[in-house]
Amino acid sequence: NITLIDPLSYIDFMALVYGCELVLTDSGGIQEETTYLGINCLTLREETERPITVQEGTNHLVGLDTNQVMNIIKNIMNGNPKIGKVPKNWDGNSSKKVVNHINRFLSDNNSPHFIHGIPVKSYLKLLIILILCQTNGMLQTRIIMDKPD
Repeated sequence: NITLIDPLSYIDFMALVYGCELVLTDSGGIQEETTYLGINCLTLREETERPITVQEGTNHLVGLDTNQVMNIIKNIMNGNPKIGKVPKNWDGNSSKKVVNHINRFLSDNNSPHFIHGIPVKSYLKLLIILILCQTNGMLQTRIIMDKPD
């Protein structure tokens, strides 16, 4: 019962993940998304660059051992999922925290005036815009762009 589909946008993909009881992956990003959503994830690799998803989250690092994979799938499907928690700093406020740190930096009179030959305030505004676009914070981005130098 496997259906092959064309690649999906992030939103459409996450809508599929949100409706799952478990996800099999080799993707680090999906390990994080499933931990955040409380969905069990079987990572088909021997190691992970996101160990917190195994230690605190819902991720199982199973490698390629078919028996181990099948045993964990059966366990989850029989009502025994791994109960994880969302790690402490995964509060969805990363972009706000970065903006606050940058604003504090900009208000410090001892901060440098240029980074890579670009005026610091222009450089950091661009950085803020990129961070907020990455996190879908378009409203915040507009507000920051309108701030006077």
